This record gives sequence, C-alpha cells and structure tokens, in this order.
Amino acid sequence: MTRKNIVLAALCTLAGALAAQASLLVTLDTIRLIGGPTGPYYIDFQFNDGTGANDNQVGITNINLGGGTAVGPAALFGGVTGDLLAGITLTDSDPFNEFYQEFTPGALFSFQLTMTNVFSGPVPDVFGFAILDSNLFNLGTFSLGSDQFLIATLAGPDPVIEVFASVDGSIPAPHIPDSGNSLALAGVSLAGLVLFRRRTVRPAAT
Repeated sequence: MTRKNIVLAALCTLAGALAAQASLLVTLDTIRLIGGPTGPYYIDFQFNDGTGANDNQVGITNINLGGGTAVGPAALFGGVTGDLLAGITLTDSDPFNEFYQEFTPGALFSFQLTMTNVFSGPVPDVFGFAILDSNLFNLGTFSLGSDQFLIATLAGPDPVIEVFASVDGSIPAPHIPDSGNSLALAGVSLAGLVLFRRRTVRPAAT
C-alpha cells in the first residue's frame, strides 16, 4: 500500500469514527427539588454493556448545576472516571457501569452528552440518567421498570433517545434541542426494562 493510500485509509477510518458519534445538550428542570423532603439527592448515570465488545464510550461535559453544588466524592463502578466538577467518562468495559454523586439542586441540571454508537449486536449498549433520593432509590418516572429521566439505546445508525417526566409531575422530561437523532418523547424502552432496575442494594463504592 502506498503512502497516499495509507493516508486515505486513515482519513476514511477517522470519518467513520466521527460519523458514529452523537452529541446532545440535555437540560432538566430541577427547581422543585430545592429543599425537597426526599433529599439529599444524587445524580446517577448508568452505562450498561450489551454486546460484550467494549466498543462504546459516553462523555458527560459542560455540566451546569443551575446554581446548585456538587457534594462529596463520587461513587464509581466499572469503567467510570470523573465527577460533577471535572466531567465524567463511562465506557462499556463491564456489564454494569455506574456513577452517582450527591448534589444540592439548583434551578436546572444540564450537560453535554457525547456518545459513540458502535453496534455489533445482538443486544445494544444502553445509557441512562436518573436522580436518586436519600435512600439511593430512583425518583419515579414514566420509564416503567427503570425510572430513568433519559435512556439512550446505541443500536445504530443513530442512538434512540427517550426522555421521561417524573410520575408526580414535579420534574418535566428533559429538554433536548432537535439534533437529527431519533427521539421518542414518551413510551417504554424495552432495553431500559431489561438493563436498568431500581436496586435496593448498591455495591460498595471504590
């Protein structure tokens, strides 16, 4: 292979990698959590591996707590690094990868969500965003069986993004500007029902 062909092949590989990424600005209204009776509250991100191929990564950047504050150290499980101040990276290196950290709510919570989207089948990788109460239980949402505010299913060619409001009406579904990705603003995610669950026992923090 000539040097020119090597360069062209590298550019094609890079273009394919870029095409397999999606980036979304996610904004959640959290004003009604301020002083809420079930606090303190925790931001929770989960990224669960479906294929076993360790081929996807999720980045959480540009975090805005809307006047709130991050509290204490983050709890990290599996392929997760970072915190609410520095940003967070989750990889599908383990079947179950999770981040949660206490926060004092402000008027909103927003972040830039960037995901690779490699799907080798048969089961997709799935990302979820939830808020936990003082007992580390998920606040109830209309994402039945998983209680996530947002679920992203990485099944190609574009991630399927589902957003859900809280069942008590205090928190509307997250706002995501139209990005050209597949958006389902209501309904139940089968992947979410399978891969996300409200757990009464969480592994010890590391």
